[in-house]
Amino acid sequence: MIAYPRWKFVLVAVVLAIGIFLALPNLFGEENALQLARDRAAVLDSDRAAVVQVLKDKGVTPTGAFLDQGRLTLRFGSKQDQLKARDLIAEARPNQFTIALSQASRVPEWMRNLGLSPLKLGLDLRGGVYLVYQVDVQGAVKQLLDRHEQDFRASLRNARGPYQDVAVDYPAYRVRVLFRDAESLAKGKAAILADSRNLNLTETTVDGAPALELKLTPQEIKERQDYAVQQNIVILRNRLNSPELAVSEPQVARQGVDRDPALLVVLRYIRQLVHAFPPLASASSPAAI
Repeated sequence: MIAYPRWKFVLVAVVLAIGIFLALPNLFGEENALQLARDRAAVLDSDRAAVVQVLKDKGVTPTGAFLDQGRLTLRFGSKQDQLKARDLIAEARPNQFTIALSQASRVPEWMRNLGLSPLKLGLDLRGGVYLVYQVDVQGAVKQLLDRHEQDFRASLRNARGPYQDVAVDYPAYRVRVLFRDAESLAKGKAAILADSRNLNLTETTVDGAPALELKLTPQEIKERQDYAVQQNIVILRNRLNSPELAVSEPQVARQGVDRDPALLVVLRYIRQLVHAFPPLASASSPAAI
């Protein structure tokens, strides 16, 4: 018969006990909840007490209320209480909070204070929407070239400098200003640089005529593309946190390579795409989504 040292049995027992203890939050289940957040500030404990009192005065008592990462979570025993509480808070504290319908664990407060939380389920088990938005980064670069074209025309018009045309070559990422002679080129270059000194203009010829050329560098193109992606991330997050949508625990992240970036949007607890898609699709940004 094989005999094992006693310390091995003790070690196995300790590991099992720790594992069971860490898994305990999963046994409590979840309740309907509301998440309250502020746009640029954290929800305070005084806000928690005030909101709970407002609900109690109206006959709606939360089964739990706690602060987590600057947000206030209120648990309710029924869907009816959850919806009624949302309307009461919006009426009593108009435009103070973003209120999102959610689900919250019944984990006791002492477990939350220890940092224990239930296992977070994926969208296949939890329910939700998984969206991928393609970002038109080339459109953002075209907008930058168009802006340079408009600025060049405005500078030359204000300086009353003679020129033939301002042409944009999108595939080559460049803008050319055509002049009749060297004198008009010198005046035009001075007028443009007077308004935009940081531009790197190159003198060239097009069909024998003098011209100025602005060509975007690979670094400038990448910076413009990154700017467009970041702007879209900000706009989507603002839409998701707006009162008209108020999605609980939204996630917006970038994925894909530089030439073909995309935005991954994860909306938990939403099972019908129609509730989330229209507010997102109406977002305006430097690059089309």
